[in-house]
Amino acid sequence: MATRPLSFWATIVFVFFLSCKGKTSFVLKLALLQDPRFPQLSHLDVQEILAAAQEMTAQKFATEIDFSLAHEGFVEDFFKSSSLPKNGDFIIDEEYLLQEFRKKKNSALAFLRKNWSLKDLGAYFPTGSYESFWQNLFLTYRQKLATLRNYRLKNGMLLLNHKPYESYRSWKKIMREQNLYDFILTNHFILYDEVAEPYPHVIFKHAKVSGSSFDSPKREGPFMGKSAMMSVFELYAEEEYFLGERTKKIKNYSRSFRNKALGGYLLAHEIGHMLFWISDVYDHGRNCLMDTRFENLEIADGYRVLLEHPEPCPRCLEYVEARKKIANLYEKQEIEKILDTLKDYPKPNELPFETIRQLLGKKYSP
Repeated sequence: MATRPLSFWATIVFVFFLSCKGKTSFVLKLALLQDPRFPQLSHLDVQEILAAAQEMTAQKFATEIDFSLAHEGFVEDFFKSSSLPKNGDFIIDEEYLLQEFRKKKNSALAFLRKNWSLKDLGAYFPTGSYESFWQNLFLTYRQKLATLRNYRLKNGMLLLNHKPYESYRSWKKIMREQNLYDFILTNHFILYDEVAEPYPHVIFKHAKVSGSSFDSPKREGPFMGKSAMMSVFELYAEEEYFLGERTKKIKNYSRSFRNKALGGYLLAHEIGHMLFWISDVYDHGRNCLMDTRFENLEIADGYRVLLEHPEPCPRCLEYVEARKKIANLYEKQEIEKILDTLKDYPKPNELPFETIRQLLGKKYSP
C-alpha cells in the first residue's frame, strides 16, 4: 500500500460546498488509515462504502455529498506525526480505567441524565434510577475490559498492543489538533475509554468504537470545526467474541453487502453527527438514520431497517435545513446572521461550540 507524506497533502484543500437550485453539495476530504494486523480495505471496498453513504445521505437528508480521497497510509504513522504523548497518557490500563470510571461517576450521571430518559435506558438494563443504571454500566465495562485485556485474534496475536491509536481518548485529541481531514476511514480496533461520557450503546457493544464525530476547530470551511471517523473492524475481522450468535450469519454476508451496510448505516450516521449536528436519538421512528435504540445496534440489521423504511425522517430534516442555512451564510460571510439561525437549531448537543465562539466571539452563548 503506497503512502504519501502528510506534509504534501496538507497543501491541498478539497473541501468546499456548492449551492445551486436549492441543493447544497458537500465534499468531504477523506483519509484511509489502516492497521496491517487486521483485514485490509481495498479501493473497491472504499468505493462501495462511500457510494452507499452517498445514497443514504441523499435519501435521508436530501443532501448531495462527495468524497475526495486525500491520503492513504498506516494509522500508526498518522499518530506518530501528531503531538500526542508517545508514552503514558494513552496507554490502555484496565485498573486505571476502572478507577477513572469511579472517580468520574458524578460527571457520568450528569451525562446520562442530560441525554437519556430512564425509559430509553431501560432497553439496556431494567433500571429504576440513574444511579442503578450507572452501577450496571460500570459492571459491564469491567467485564468487557477483562475480556479485551487478553483477547487474541484468530491469528493468535493479542487484540490490544497498548498503542495510542487504540484509545478513543487519543482519537479525540488527535482529531481536535489535526487540520487535514474531514473524515477518516480505518480498519483497526478502538477501545472506548472516555468514561466520563459512558455512551450505553458503545459500552454494551464490547466497549468498542465503530464510529464517532469529533470537534476539530482547526478544520476551516463550511464544516465549521467538525470531523468524523469510522472503523470497519466489526464486519471485517469476523471475530466470534464481537459477533456472538451472529458469527455464522456475518460470514455468509457478501463483501459487497458488508460494505453497503457500513456505508449506508454507520458512515452515513456519522455524517449526520458531523455535518448536520444531529445527536443520537431514540424517538424519531424506524425510518431515522440517527436512531440508536438498543434493537438497532447491529450494523447489518440497522441497515436493513433503513432499507425497509426508505422515507426521510422529517424531524432530522429540521436539522438539515438549519444546517444548510448556516452553510450558505458562512459562504457569504454573513457571520452575524448565523447567530439567529443557531437560536432556532432543534437540539444543540452536537454543535461545534468552540468554532462558533471563534466566529461570533462573546455574542454566542449556548
